[in-house]
Formats: sequence, C-alpha cells, structure tokens
Amino acid sequence: MTTEERLRERCIALENLINSIREYYSEESTSKNQRAFIETIIGAAIWYLPHGKDYWNNKVSKAAISSLRDSAEVRLTRDHIYPRKDSAKKLLTDAEISLNGDGTNLKELYQKELGKYILVTPDENRRLVAIQKNHNYGKWEDAYEEAGIELFDYEQILESEEEEFLQMFRKKR
Repeated sequence: MTTEERLRERCIALENLINSIREYYSEESTSKNQRAFIETIIGAAIWYLPHGKDYWNNKVSKAAISSLRDSAEVRLTRDHIYPRKDSAKKLLTDAEISLNGDGTNLKELYQKELGKYILVTPDENRRLVAIQKNHNYGKWEDAYEEAGIELFDYEQILESEEEEFLQMFRKKR
C-alpha cells in the first residue's frame, strides 16, 4: 500500500469517526473534560496520518540551523504549526468543514493545513507547546514570535550556505 493510499484510507476512517461523535461532542451535557478527551483522541488520530517531507512548509528556526551546524547528529523536531488538539477541535466544531465520509475533504485539509510543520529544536518545541495553548487557531506566527523563535525560509538557506551543510540539512527535514 502506498503512502497516498494509506492517507486516503485513514482520512475516510477519521472523517467517519468525527462525524459519528460530533453530535455528542456538541451536546450541553458533554463535560469540558469529555470534550478535551475527544479532542485528544482525534488529535492523536491526526498524528497517525502519514506525514513526510511534503508537509514541511520550508521554514526552519535559526536555532535548528545553528544546532545542525554544530553537530550532524542533532535531532530536529517537526513542530506542527497547528497543534493537533486545536486541529481536532476545529474538525469537531467548524460547520464550514464538510466531512462527507469519503475522506476527500479531510485529506485536502490535512495536506494544505493540518499536516504542515516547521523544523525546530526539541527545546523550542517544548516552549511552543506551552505558548500555543493560549493562541487562536491560525495565528501560528504569533506563537513563534512569543517563544522567541526566529524562522528562515529554506530558500534563504540555499542562498547562504555551503553545499556540505545543505546535504546534511536535507537529510534532517
């Protein structure tokens, strides 16, 4: 099974799961704790959707570049610009998102938005987790600014770095 087929099948399953729980999630009798639990479950399902280099938005932190320059063994973190739990809440509550059960709309949303990530250091990722809880969905740039994370476009790196570093960097993304 190809990655694309796996993504399609999982999006079908996840769309149907979301559709089956949306009504319960929205009921007044559903507690805040229950809603948070459902968001965590859907967020975890988003985590298990196939993700690869195609979902990188070509942004990398200055600290990640510096760490990689210091050691080729450094581990970079793929920080989803939209936290999974927030993405889950959006899928559960946004009436404009039509999930008809065939996986198409979720797959498109995942490829264009929910699956996008930035390369950061593990320390930056920990700082972001705490900060992103207080930011509105879609305002990811504000969270990075508040965390003091300076971002570069990959094109900027291509113009300024040596070939040896670029080869090492390509392996990490």
